[in-house]
Amino acid sequence: MKNPLRRILSSSRISLLAIFLIALNLCADSQGLYHATQHGYVMKLWLGDNGEIGWGAGQELVWYSNLDIPIYGCQYPVDSYYEHLDGGGLWVGALENVSPTSTPRYVKRVTTADETDSSGGTAIPSTEMLTVDTITPWLRFSTTRHDSGALSEDDLVCTYSDTGTQRYMPYHHPLGVKVIQRSMSWANGVRGPILPIQYELINLGTKKLKDIYIGWHLYLAVGPSDGTQIDYRDIPTTLGYWPELLTVYVQNPIYPGSTPVGFTVLNSPSDSGLVKYRFRWLKVDNQTVYGSQYAGAMDSLRYNFMSGVNPPNLPDLESDPPPTDISDHMVLLSFGPFASWAPSETLKCTFAIVGGLSLKTGSDNVYDNAKFAQNLAARNFVPPVILPAPKLRIKTGHRSATLDWGYDGAGPDPENYWDDANQLIKLFPPDHWRRVNPPLGHTTGGRVFDGYRLYRSEDPTGVASSFTLLEQWDVKDSIGPKLGYGTGIQTTFVDTNLVPEKVYWYAVTSFGIPDAQVLTYPDRDGSFKAETLYTPSLESSLLAARKRVQIPFATSSNLNKVLVVPNPYRTDQNYTFENGGWEGREQSWTENNRLLKFINLPSRCTIRIFSLVGDIVKTIEHDDPTRGEENWNLLSESGRTVASGVFIFTVESEFGTQTGKFVIIR
Repeated sequence: MKNPLRRILSSSRISLLAIFLIALNLCADSQGLYHATQHGYVMKLWLGDNGEIGWGAGQELVWYSNLDIPIYGCQYPVDSYYEHLDGGGLWVGALENVSPTSTPRYVKRVTTADETDSSGGTAIPSTEMLTVDTITPWLRFSTTRHDSGALSEDDLVCTYSDTGTQRYMPYHHPLGVKVIQRSMSWANGVRGPILPIQYELINLGTKKLKDIYIGWHLYLAVGPSDGTQIDYRDIPTTLGYWPELLTVYVQNPIYPGSTPVGFTVLNSPSDSGLVKYRFRWLKVDNQTVYGSQYAGAMDSLRYNFMSGVNPPNLPDLESDPPPTDISDHMVLLSFGPFASWAPSETLKCTFAIVGGLSLKTGSDNVYDNAKFAQNLAARNFVPPVILPAPKLRIKTGHRSATLDWGYDGAGPDPENYWDDANQLIKLFPPDHWRRVNPPLGHTTGGRVFDGYRLYRSEDPTGVASSFTLLEQWDVKDSIGPKLGYGTGIQTTFVDTNLVPEKVYWYAVTSFGIPDAQVLTYPDRDGSFKAETLYTPSLESSLLAARKRVQIPFATSSNLNKVLVVPNPYRTDQNYTFENGGWEGREQSWTENNRLLKFINLPSRCTIRIFSLVGDIVKTIEHDDPTRGEENWNLLSESGRTVASGVFIFTVESEFGTQTGKFVIIR
């Protein structure tokens, strides 16, 4: 364990003072103010305005305020008590010419924004970075408010630098760098556990730096936790690197309920794609193999660690530790070198923390979410467009339902929906129907509609899980990428052999083409390879588009066809929707819901109900050219509940008079 402070803290009830200070996100630092805050909707991450991320950022709130509250550095799912990140942050290394003569002499410099205990062994756990603005350390921007420059629904921005460092740090000289850090999160546009962090690095010095390396240094912790310390339960037992996704992954198979996590490089200062990456891992209790990352560590050791020189004789992408290697690990994922960094020049890079319920299986897994994060970055963090559902119109007939969802000119047209940022569109010719005649104000992208899906449910309540796919139709493109089955588009459908009075639900959804980008990456053998990363197409909401249908009993033009159902009517039986009846939903059923039906009625008729001794009980007038049915609520003309017994009924119409009987059993 890197920090003995965590063993001191324990989880107890949060005090009112703790809640107050968390709301302020404020705690005092020895050199000014330290502001810690949580960020994210689907996944929660602690951030410090000095660049530190994870538990180490949040626990300083506890340390400086003497508060006894649980802290989770990175939690997914929210409120799950699963920890994912002890601490971490940015590393920046470069060579600086320190010679006053014309003969250059380069010295290795490294600035770190994670908790590397650069305080010289004191009890203050912090980074060498300091916030630039102690009055307003955090700024928020949102695309939902149309804020200028916003990239997500909740951009959280802070600025820090290493130029005001005063702590005792032997063998270390700061680079002179300012960092503008922007973390991004979505409540609606992106529902997956993805939290990108973008860094703008500005050279504040007067010298041009060379051979620049940038990396993320992470103290890994995956597993169940009480929010106060990392113990043996939280040690990651599986750790590895996916080169094709530029992603480090960690999981804890000892506790299978613990969700895994990935740490992904989304972009670097180079546009060429031919950037060398280095994956290094080490056991926290065995740091001397690499040279200490703590107090007293020389810049040259850290630079060598970033550049792959230290430890010697290792490939750039170190082999994954064996799954049986149960230990507390640290990881450095670095890339470079970038040739030069002039004074006032800005270098940009973006990382992302990616969650999931599993590593590679299921609908929410780290591998697929990392692919989505890569494509999201290629889209400049504009979430993929979700097409609107078509307007569904339904006409019922004899044991049938005719569905029509063709565009009628009102509202949005799914087939012409435009996505400015879709990358796959670029593979279609410029004169393709997807790309020509863009809507007003659009200059890039294209139409992303791909097809319709028709679903039906026979569940009376129409819950999402009860729908099954009946048909799918997709665009038949003769030019460009071949997507789907190429069936062609259809906008009508007739469903037959339906059971009268049974409840059916229908929904027609729209879905778009997938998005994709070609990612160039260095593989473990040292060669550069290209991988096309596809992310699934998005589909409109099924529940938002659903419509309920109940096929009526048809009218009859023949005498003696009228029936009473059920017959007998038993009050000890269940006639709710869930049991194939028509007395409403079971959860809200009352005595007032009781119904007995007369079916196969002529379009116009009079129904009279008599007791066995000939007293009139109820008269019902029926006049409906399409529905051959009427309901009786088992109440007499005076509103009284009828008793058990045998009842006589007559149906008088233009076809004559039919007489019958039915039974009520209470």
